[in-house]
Amino acid sequence: MSLWAVPAAVGFALAGLVVVLVLVLGARLRVGGKTTERSRGNKTVEMTCTVCQRALVFSPAEMVLLSPPESALVVRSHPKVVGRRLAEFICPYCDAAHCFCVQGKAMDWLGANLYEPQTKGSLCGECKRPLRRPPWSPGAYAGRFSKIPELLPDFGLLCPYCGAVCCVACCTDATRGRTPDGSMLCPRCFRGPLETVFDF
Repeated sequence: MSLWAVPAAVGFALAGLVVVLVLVLGARLRVGGKTTERSRGNKTVEMTCTVCQRALVFSPAEMVLLSPPESALVVRSHPKVVGRRLAEFICPYCDAAHCFCVQGKAMDWLGANLYEPQTKGSLCGECKRPLRRPPWSPGAYAGRFSKIPELLPDFGLLCPYCGAVCCVACCTDATRGRTPDGSMLCPRCFRGPLETVFDF
């Protein structure tokens, strides 16, 4: 056996070990749960929407901080994030609200649609009074909110942002002086306009 055979064998063994380690680590980086996200230089986040399963790519600048009512509803599900900054990214395909805990450069995904405040039923999500069923057929005024002949105080309005169903009276109280055109705001998350009468 020549003198160079032993060092050559050791060198080949080490090179093989390095290749195996690179392949294993690469596979681990590629395999991840549907709720994991990757940040490339803190500029781009890549993840899969847990609702519609589409690939999402967005920058942290596209995220919006949650309002205090929304944050409170998220904390109800995740008490450990109390006092921390919470932000959301809305999926452009299915409108799912993906909530992140933002702490410096780190972003931890908490879940989707976490601040939906109620299961939709026959009670106002704010004052808990019974809602009146609208007399027209479902979808009769879809996209034509201004054409509704009479918007009674106990009709329910559906918020497209947080999913709350609140009566017109509560929405009117929440809106007073806050919108220049008088469009309705949700009393739970204070976003709007609300233009869908809830039919249960």
